[in-house]
Amino acid sequence: MSFWRQLISLKELTQHKHYGPKIKNAVESIEEKLWPIEETFIQFRAAVRRDLIALPVMLNDKLSSLAGFIESVDGGSTKQDYELFEDLSKRAKEPLEKFNHLVKKDLASFNHLV
Repeated sequence: MSFWRQLISLKELTQHKHYGPKIKNAVESIEEKLWPIEETFIQFRAAVRRDLIALPVMLNDKLSSLAGFIESVDGGSTKQDYELFEDLSKRAKEPLEKFNHLVKKDLASFNHLV
């Protein structure tokens, strides 16, 4: 079960309990912090493949494309491959740090709550 589905399920299962509002607030706080992080990596607004033309390509697809390209070439990686990887790595650093903070602090507090 995905992380998102677990959060939603917990919120739904506890809504009629006396501690339901605390769980709901905690889940919504995590969701509020997690959405912007996820948006950096995944283009979730694309409902059909055609939507990808109009919407920006996110880091997950860029890294996946780079890896696929490098694997398909008979020779070694080029200077441009390394430069692109460095650029994508730098762009992923801040969201990954935010995610790690969310897991260490917010999710730890949430686990203590439940």
